[in-house]
Amino acid sequence: MKSLVSLISLFLLLNSSLANASWRKDMIDDGVAIAKDILQQAEQNTDDADWKRLFQKLYKRIATNGVSVIHHESPSEDFVGCTDNTIAFTQAGLHPRDIYICQLAFDQGGATAMAQTLIHEAAHLIGFSNECQATKIERGAMLISDYGVQYRNGYFTSCGF
Repeated sequence: MKSLVSLISLFLLLNSSLANASWRKDMIDDGVAIAKDILQQAEQNTDDADWKRLFQKLYKRIATNGVSVIHHESPSEDFVGCTDNTIAFTQAGLHPRDIYICQLAFDQGGATAMAQTLIHEAAHLIGFSNECQATKIERGAMLISDYGVQYRNGYFTSCGF
């Protein structure tokens, strides 16, 4: 009987871990789809040629597998680059396609908040290494689209937004 209880406990633990991993992957996949929609809307809604080109470039990068979104399946694991305040990060010089999603990203809201994060990080991958520049692009895409800003990252205040 004791071994049956242990077996059931192990099954429930594994099932819970798989469900957690699936939920995280679904949020990222939905975030990618929403990011593409945000960028298309923003590109259509602006009359500024520079913003249009920027949104097109970001859309192309996200839509054509120009990014690889990496995350840990377990909420108890995180990347070394994930500090207490880090939502996500890139290492554009070393890994020019990779966006690393920290556990904190899953606490910012739903898939639309994930999309906002992906837009910010994709801005780094297309050459905007400065956090204020990436935040300006993230904010611009969210405000010019019909989605609106979902959360204020840590750079909004320090960058004057």
